Amino acid sequence: MEKAITSREELRHAVSGYKAARVIQVAAKMRIFSHTTEAVTAQHVSQAASVSIRGAELLLDALAALGLLVKRNNWYQNTKLAAQYLTTETHGSLLHAIDHSERLYRRWAKLQETVRSGMPIRDASADAPTEREISRAFTQAIHTHSSQRAQRIVDALDLTEIRFVVDIGGGAGSYLIALSERIPQMEGILIDHASTLEAARDILASAGMLGNVRLEEMDIFSEEEKPFAENADLAILSNILHIEGPEANIRLLHRIRSSLHDNGRLLILEFLMDESATEPINYALFGINMLVNTERGRAWRAVDVEDWLLKTGFGSITSLPGSTDTEAWVVECSTG
Repeated sequence: MEKAITSREELRHAVSGYKAARVIQVAAKMRIFSHTTEAVTAQHVSQAASVSIRGAELLLDALAALGLLVKRNNWYQNTKLAAQYLTTETHGSLLHAIDHSERLYRRWAKLQETVRSGMPIRDASADAPTEREISRAFTQAIHTHSSQRAQRIVDALDLTEIRFVVDIGGGAGSYLIALSERIPQMEGILIDHASTLEAARDILASAGMLGNVRLEEMDIFSEEEKPFAENADLAILSNILHIEGPEANIRLLHRIRSSLHDNGRLLILEFLMDESATEPINYALFGINMLVNTERGRAWRAVDVEDWLLKTGFGSITSLPGSTDTEAWVVECSTG
């Protein structure tokens, strides 16, 4: 949602928006689109996906209505859009991202209880995915989403004298990959949890990057004060600050500042709200996502992050063009 609700019709549409989302999530989770690469009947899909014939018919009809399948004489086949983004065989498949959104839906379904308690409600059901499964799917989904954005951000960066980069909580290392394409001699450190690095290793190997990037397992929000690196030229902090509260974020920024030399820079990408904390709308809704998933996270205001940077010894902030869904800042180390 990108604009405020202003009419009865828009309100009705907003409260029923989950319907299309759930149809796509369930179809993706059942890998329905892998069974409709060629024209098939509902009975074929019923057997191939081990679902009821009634369920298959109604789900396929809904997918056809949404423009993801073509239906002719009770035979169904993927549209070009579905073939490109909803099957496992294609580069840029959104299946990992949709799987992630389906897991988030479980958390959002408990929003009422979460608002009451102020704390996320964990899924304790027998079929709940493991932490390793969640982390791997999330890392792959974020890499798919971030790769093109990383290219745009790197294109807008001044790459002068960047040779050593530390990516903190960097997931798959999407920004390190984009940087290495411009700076072949670059060396990097990718820091994250073990389960995330497991997925990152495969992605970096596919990009031919394992020789240039060292993987370090670490809880970046731990209370230790040890720097993440020594005399790094550039630190990257991509969509991390919304996970935690002010105290942990200030401690994190202190550690990053001590990891950079005096002329080093910090690249921050974050969902930054206006001073009222109500705009942009998508970020306000993202704040609810942090409510159902974290204990202290939210979409922070830009003025909050500016204050933390000042307190931790950083200097001037420059907004960077090239990002489409987050604010991108380049922060100088020197306060003078």
